[in-house]
Amino acid sequence: VGHGGMAPPPARSLRLLEAPARIQGRVVRGFGRGSSQLGFPTANMEIRWDAARGAATAIDAEAQRVLGFAERTACGIYVAWGRVCDGPDQGVYKVAMSVGWNPHFEGDEAVKDKIIEAW
Repeated sequence: VGHGGMAPPPARSLRLLEAPARIQGRVVRGFGRGSSQLGFPTANMEIRWDAARGAATAIDAEAQRVLGFAERTACGIYVAWGRVCDGPDQGVYKVAMSVGWNPHFEGDEAVKDKIIEAW
């Protein structure tokens, strides 16, 4: 009732992030599947999992914010804004942001740590 005859959305889709998150970080090279296999470019944010595991001595404040966001954000696809700060693609873009693991690839191409990837 109240959903136009359709089933209600899953409860997890009704949760909001605690507040609009603002993170910035370094874009790192992924497996190169974005444009070639998915049909659109992707950008992978660096997450300092080594710091979470105690293997890094110190990380800067921005890297700490990205790590904290990755640790506490539920896996899923989020609506976001992405900004390219320099170069020929400089500007602000609407993006779909994936937070989580990639279950579609195996072996060396499997993502073993949670990632943040903007499409």
